Amino acid sequence: MAWAATAFILAVVGGLAAWRGAWPERLVAAAMIGGVVAAPLIELHPIGRHPHLGLFVVDSALLMVVIGVALGSDRWWPLFCSAFVLAATAMGLASAFNEGLSGLTGVAGPLFWNGMAALSLGASLWELRRRRRAPPEAIG
Repeated sequence: MAWAATAFILAVVGGLAAWRGAWPERLVAAAMIGGVVAAPLIELHPIGRHPHLGLFVVDSALLMVVIGVALGSDRWWPLFCSAFVLAATAMGLASAFNEGLSGLTGVAGPLFWNGMAALSLGASLWELRRRRRAPPEAIG
């Protein structure tokens, strides 16, 4: 259920980013959608003894993209998005190397934090809409 909700949020936000977003929104949305597509494929072929290590690699790649956007952009949302993806990556790393953690930590936790990252991307689209409507002297 949590996966479906996160996928739905990401599909809506990703579609809006492709339609109305600028380059940072489009790049992060494409990376998030790529991660959602890659995650089930990587789970089918686990790396070594750690079945969640592949998901950690996918989350780490997404984290690098979001940090790159945060460093190259003048917007505020990539900072929040990178914090959420960092939390998901840390939980994925913890579950990859500690089999004693519950499934909630290993699966639902990263889904929650990646969903929050998608919502921060959605908030950026709202702000971008507001910026485009405001007169140039009102933007500050």
